[in-house]
Amino acid sequence: MATEMTQKLVTDAINHAVDCRKCSGVTTLDSLVHHGDAGAQYTAVAFTERLAVEGIVPSIGTVGDSYDHALAESVNSSYKNELIDHQPAYPGAAELSPGNR
Repeated sequence: MATEMTQKLVTDAINHAVDCRKCSGVTTLDSLVHHGDAGAQYTAVAFTERLAVEGIVPSIGTVGDSYDHALAESVNSSYKNELIDHQPAYPGAAELSPGNR
């Protein structure tokens, strides 16, 4: 979680996902596709290089096409609805961390 969408945030997320897959015994990630939007964090050289190191194929959606991310946006909406909107108000991002609830 972060207050800004940055290349470091998405790279950290990919690193975590890769580590989790490898810990579960997966030996190759060559069949994976990372689908992102055309945001600077997903088109950053460091991020695309990180995907390439693991053999993950990047896929960028078309600009302005909300259907490209309909499933992901639906999941995000569910998180917001269940974990934020119907809970006591959180004063800031730090309080959303699982260790602080």
